Amino acid sequence: RNNNTEKKYSPLYVIDFGDCERIYDKITMQQSQKALRKFSPQINEEQYLEMIGEYFNDISDRSSFAISREIFRAMEILKYDSDDPKNDIAVSSFQVISENYPAMSVFVEFDQDSIMIKELFCKLIHKEITQEEFSKTKKSFHQRIISVPSHLPKAGELKRNEEKYLLCEGLFYIPYNELADFYDIITGFNRSKENKEHSMFL
Repeated sequence: RNNNTEKKYSPLYVIDFGDCERIYDKITMQQSQKALRKFSPQINEEQYLEMIGEYFNDISDRSSFAISREIFRAMEILKYDSDDPKNDIAVSSFQVISENYPAMSVFVEFDQDSIMIKELFCKLIHKEITQEEFSKTKKSFHQRIISVPSHLPKAGELKRNEEKYLLCEGLFYIPYNELADFYDIITGFNRSKENKEHSMFL
């Protein structure tokens, strides 16, 4: 997760507690289990993309998954937001669980590589490089994007200062020299002074 070479081949266990339908619908559960079983008992990281493709291929003829396919396509072409989300699906349309407080995408400059990757993305936006040239960096670019609940005070600070923190339409960023004010490497995005009305403690 943190690109730690010592943990490169750490195992990830998938455990079925039998209550998947409490969050996802039955079709999602069935197709996920089918894709996992096809590649089990051990799935190497190199097979992840193939397994994800298997999942989407199996549901491609189900109209209820049309939005999922559109979101997957939006990720491929780096479309993070849309002025008409109902008819023009973007990455920001994705939600694991429906909620009243939408999330916003934030790119985190947590190291010098992140700064370089962000600069390459800016060059792509200004058409100084091609999609093909940026493709080598796309994976690293996505790995530095987090989803932040928009009701958080610090998220509001980003939105109120779009001229400073907006990287492109629908995508904000945290500058490296302001990292400590917005983000903690261990705990994630700054939730200090969070409105407890939107919080749940377990």
